[in-house]
Amino acid sequence: MSRSGSNLRMAVFAVVVAVSATVTKAAGWEPAVHAGEADRAAIGCASRTTEDSWACLIVRCDDDGRLALYADIAGGGTANGGWMLGIDGKEWRVEGEPLDPPGAYSSRIRGDTADIVSALKQGKRMTFGPQLQLNRGFETVLLSGSEKAIARVEQYCTR
Repeated sequence: MSRSGSNLRMAVFAVVVAVSATVTKAAGWEPAVHAGEADRAAIGCASRTTEDSWACLIVRCDDDGRLALYADIAGGGTANGGWMLGIDGKEWRVEGEPLDPPGAYSSRIRGDTADIVSALKQGKRMTFGPQLQLNRGFETVLLSGSEKAIARVEQYCTR
């Protein structure tokens, strides 16, 4: 094999590894990245998330010590208004409210928070309802790692 063929193979391998790492990170749940949020919030984003476009659901311990749901959507779309949130075939009617003043996330999600959080921890896939009209690939959030990430947030709330 020629030297240039070997270099090309190594370059392709590096790209595959980088893309795989990015997709895995976007597809799982992890601590929120905003300042001061790492211990108090867990975030799961759609697998097609990029630096410019994303659709994420956040479980956060609010200042009152209660769990709350938030959405953060960028690059076309909003989570404001009424819509359906689905987890493994079960759906909940939720209401997205813009934050006033604006915060780290775009919308506060009101609904059956306790039931939704329980399903997030045990489920495999969450979907933003079609009412949000998100671009294809931004409507689904995989729930791998959600149980551990949300448990950390619940522990923060008990402080």
